[in-house]
Amino acid sequence: TGVQTCALPICTATASTTGSTIDFLSIPSWVKRITVMFNGVSTVAAVDYLVQLGVGSTPTFTASGYLANSASTTGTAATLSTAGFLIFNPAVATGLSGAVTLTQFDASAFKWVETHAMGRSDNNNVIVGGGAATLSGAVTAVRITTIGAATTFDAGSINVFYE
Repeated sequence: TGVQTCALPICTATASTTGSTIDFLSIPSWVKRITVMFNGVSTVAAVDYLVQLGVGSTPTFTASGYLANSASTTGTAATLSTAGFLIFNPAVATGLSGAVTLTQFDASAFKWVETHAMGRSDNNNVIVGGGAATLSGAVTAVRITTIGAATTFDAGSINVFYE
């Protein structure tokens, strides 16, 4: 598990080479947009990634209430998640690079929307998707994890920029 405390407006890049979760904490509650950047991120097995949002001073990560889809541009069937903003990962040792953009849609109702586009290192395929979530409070943290706690990251790095 990697934990990174953020300082305005960008966190420190964190290696995604071990563990199954990477947390970025101390995101100010006034933030309206968060960009999660992937650089050659891969896992030891072909499992999808989740981006989850945390609320509160000691963040509670929301693991339900999302409506998120992700698919491959090669026509691979779309995947749906309610546990987080989903990033489809079609193959073992596929380095994904790109960005997840999280945007506050309605501040009074704590609604957020998400879009992402990722390029694969092993072919000319692109991973795209989007989703929405309603939270219980202001976002103060972001978690990147894998579906299946036994699956660990094995390459690349992740960073967060917020505004």
